[in-house]
Amino acid sequence: MSRRSRSPDTGSRLCCGLSFLSRQTGTSTGIPDDPITQQRIYGPDNLGHWDDESAADQDLERGIGKELLAKIRCCYERVKIVDEAFCFGLLDPVSNIVVSEAIAQSKLELPAEEEEEDSHGRRRPILRCIFERSLDGLVAFLVALFPYLTNYRAVWYLNKADLDPLVAAGLVVKHHGMERTFGFLSDTTAAAVGTALRCAAAAAQHPDPRKFALGWKLLSPSLCKVSALFSPPYAARDPTLIIDIWSLLEQPEPPARLVLDEAWGLASKRHGHGSDLNSRHLEMEMLQEAPLLPTLRRVLLATIHGYYLEALAWLPKDKLRGSHQYFYSLLHAGHCYGPLDPVSNIIVNTLWHAQAYPLALEKKLEIEAISTRALLRIALRSLYGLISFLCTRHPTLTPGEAMQRLQLAGAYLQKADDHDGGVEEAEAYAAAANAARHPKPLEQANFLGPSNSMLKGFSDLPEHNEPANVRTLFPGYFQALANCKPAQEMKNTNVLGPWAYNDVMRMIGNFWNEHNSAVGMAKSATEMYNKKSQAQPSYEVHVVCGVNEYAGGRANPTKPFDGTCLWSHINFLATQTAAGTSPELFFAERSNVGSEEVLLCCPVAMPLPGTEQVRCLYCESRGRTIVHPTKESFLGRDREFEKMFRGEGKRTNNEMISDSYYITFRLDNLEEDRIYGDYSCDNGIQEDVPFDDIN
Repeated sequence: MSRRSRSPDTGSRLCCGLSFLSRQTGTSTGIPDDPITQQRIYGPDNLGHWDDESAADQDLERGIGKELLAKIRCCYERVKIVDEAFCFGLLDPVSNIVVSEAIAQSKLELPAEEEEEDSHGRRRPILRCIFERSLDGLVAFLVALFPYLTNYRAVWYLNKADLDPLVAAGLVVKHHGMERTFGFLSDTTAAAVGTALRCAAAAAQHPDPRKFALGWKLLSPSLCKVSALFSPPYAARDPTLIIDIWSLLEQPEPPARLVLDEAWGLASKRHGHGSDLNSRHLEMEMLQEAPLLPTLRRVLLATIHGYYLEALAWLPKDKLRGSHQYFYSLLHAGHCYGPLDPVSNIIVNTLWHAQAYPLALEKKLEIEAISTRALLRIALRSLYGLISFLCTRHPTLTPGEAMQRLQLAGAYLQKADDHDGGVEEAEAYAAAANAARHPKPLEQANFLGPSNSMLKGFSDLPEHNEPANVRTLFPGYFQALANCKPAQEMKNTNVLGPWAYNDVMRMIGNFWNEHNSAVGMAKSATEMYNKKSQAQPSYEVHVVCGVNEYAGGRANPTKPFDGTCLWSHINFLATQTAAGTSPELFFAERSNVGSEEVLLCCPVAMPLPGTEQVRCLYCESRGRTIVHPTKESFLGRDREFEKMFRGEGKRTNNEMISDSYYITFRLDNLEEDRIYGDYSCDNGIQEDVPFDDIN
């Protein structure tokens, strides 16, 4: 038999795990039963699966597809144009047909752009009619604009919007609860719409997607004038109309990017053009057809990830690097639920656990890069805790309704909870801690609950409207807490047989190899940025907080077992030395082969809840939440999406979403967890320890 010494809290974790599993078997409604404690605990096993979403949406698409094609046919009959004119663009479908025909017939000069070697001269044979190609383009426009939107769901929005692409985009924003935070006129959205136009043209097999997108960019400041050209009596068949559009294309000073003020304004008018009765009917349909749970889960995860980046920027560099305590507590107990704002909750949960239950190790760990997968796991567990809190506190609330509340509140628990629940807060926090797999669930529930008057007092301070002001009080509070309650030291000692010991050592070695590579990439990128920008004082790395080493194709395609890819995308926080400023978030793109050149390094804005996102095909398909720059070009941004929608990529949009979903579905047992343990080998131990049971 194996002999193993466990940490003091192992029993509670095992009990928590059994309790969690027992609650998965509930009623046919999917609500876990626990009549004794009233806890309703949700996790990966009962929050909806990608297969459920995909099957439901495929049925949805089959019922709507023919209806949309009939609508598209009617649009073309109104203008009698069927050459290379398509009904997607920045105006209504009929106007888009005429404008795209004008762009196709114009003599626009495109800026030089290198063609990719593997796609040069390749054109798919056109086997679909113009109506089907227009539908392909409409769907591509919408799914290129919004991460995690499936083709099937895009068809549903387009049907509700009567084929109007920007009206459909507005419905997505509203339906996902992003209306108050989405930057309709931001640089990010302008770049995303430009990419969506190219992707739409590529999906519809337009002969020149770049020319199509350029034409709309040139017309974007004058869309009200273009729209006025189509005033009654309908003049779409008038040859002079094309000439008038050409004159608007010939601008002395073309815009540097898409100008979307008039586009969104006109779309808003078209959406509100129907009767109040129709508008109310559409609102009811939208409420009844809630976004499916896997989709909401992905959108909320992006929001929560942003909070963890902010928390990492707040935690002191010397505390992060000088000890493993903060990293360990953040990744295992630093959840974003609690009585404060999400970032403050992460900080107080981390500091409390690090102080009350410090992990004692025989070895010294100096960590400069946080595990990308472990950071995603704590965000995922926080989400399960948030949902379980709301569903326990409000027994009639469904998980879908809880997730919609959270989306509208930006994953801010105190805003999502109406404080009029039928179950006590303490019980709801216990459910959250169990769902989030907290190592000390009961203790965390007591710490966060109403009995902690000091913590509750922080939320009542006038400064709470500015959370950064409240956070300056945390160190004094935890020092006072340490003086009145001694820490309960935890140990994670494991005695293993030879086979298990060697395997754990291999995992630990893999972690440090990846860690040192990520830190080296971030430091070389920072050096390049300091030289290029001549920043004074210069920047130095605070912590590496996200790595995707799988950008681009395989570096050695002739070697089947070599998974090295060409490029890496990295997020790290960096601080200006001796400046006393807060850490800033950076993005870097670096080669994995040869001289390991840093291609790009630049600051990026911290992601805000419910805002638009810059997309990267390589990071999304790997389930990596990396923040990308708005203006700078990088691998995986434009051409790769265009190539995917043209049918030349390895994956379709739905397959990419499916891949990322299953990669992030279960993250309970990660190899990098092994670094937080002490291990010794005993040759006399039989190899019967379950691999997942090794800490």
